[in-house]
Amino acid sequence: MKFYNNKTRIPSAILERFLVAAGRSVGARTGKVVVKVTAGRMRGLASEGFAVYEWHLRNLKSRRRGRRILGRAIDTDGGWFHLSLPVDPSPGDPLTLAESVWNLAQHEWGHIRDYQAGGTRRLTFSRRGGNGRRPDHDSRPEEIRAERYIRESHAAVAAGKKRAADDEILALAVWYEEQL
Repeated sequence: MKFYNNKTRIPSAILERFLVAAGRSVGARTGKVVVKVTAGRMRGLASEGFAVYEWHLRNLKSRRRGRRILGRAIDTDGGWFHLSLPVDPSPGDPLTLAESVWNLAQHEWGHIRDYQAGGTRRLTFSRRGGNGRRPDHDSRPEEIRAERYIRESHAAVAAGKKRAADDEILALAVWYEEQL
């Protein structure tokens, strides 16, 4: 995993182990996927591509005529994603918050797994219909597949076929606890 721009106070060592474990739990290859993590409301965005420009990761802007500097292209293995994580554990229990971050990370890694399997060329993704609108978020094929990957991961852990990522989730929960 290529960890880019950790803009949170969460230590990079904790986040990197956490994100790699989340990717492996849903069956994604984690080697060359680019991940950007910022602070904010909890949400994620995954994008398909064989390369990502530095501009997407750093939001560089040119001083001349307002043009964007794309920067160098960074090779990826199927895609890249951006996670926005809360750094303030005030919404409640730190363990619950860490588990929510875990589910979000697994969900975005599920999209990366789709992109690695062929993306829009081989799998069904939602398209705009006759009315010009895409289906509701929860009924899109790519979202249903991502949730299925998470359910399969939970079933494999329950059956003893995969290792639970308790250490990684607890490390993030302990960090959140220390911030209170």
